[in-house]
Amino acid sequence: MILLGEKHLWIFKSSSKRQCEFMKFQDFAKTEPLKMLHPSQTRWLSLIEVVERILQQWSTLLLYFNEK
Repeated sequence: MILLGEKHLWIFKSSSKRQCEFMKFQDFAKTEPLKMLHPSQTRWLSLIEVVERILQQWSTLLLYFNEK
């Protein structure tokens, strides 16, 4: 089982270079270029939006992290 956790989301949050790389990778994979969302510390209901975005980008994320 492959899990995508806070560590992976942090990779995008902390580096504009990685965000740019992922945007290019989305273009290469012909998927809709969407930014990764991050859960709020105080609004736990925002987690649903994060999970939905991860599910939308799941196949692209798997390809991206397998390349790294």
